[in-house]
Amino acid sequence: MAAEPEVGLASVSLLEGAILHRIGKLRLQGSLADFFGAGLVRQVHVLELSTAVALETNALPAAFNGDPFDRTVAATARVLGLVPITTDAQIRDHAGLAAVEYYPFKPGRRSG
Repeated sequence: MAAEPEVGLASVSLLEGAILHRIGKLRLQGSLADFFGAGLVRQVHVLELSTAVALETNALPAAFNGDPFDRTVAATARVLGLVPITTDAQIRDHAGLAAVEYYPFKPGRRSG
C-alpha cells in the first residue's frame, strides 16, 4: 500500500486566513478557531517561517507579485522542494517552481 503524501501549510497562511476572516473576505459557518482546528488535522504539518524562506522571498522572479503571503508560500515551497496546491495563478505561473497542483477551491474556477 502506498504511503499517503505529507501535507504542509505555510504558517503565514494562518495569519492570512485570520486577516481575511477579520475583514470579511473569508466567511465561515463556525468560528475561526473551529476552522483552523478542522483544517489542521494530524496529517497537516505547519511549516514555520525560516531564515532560508525569508531570503528566498527576495529571489523570486521579477514577474512575481509583491503580496508578502504569496511570496512566502512560494518561497517555502522552493526552499523545501515541495509541490504547492493552490488556486493562485501568480504562484502557479511565476514562482519558478518545477510543479504546482491546481486545487479548484472556489466554484467556477478553472485551471490554467
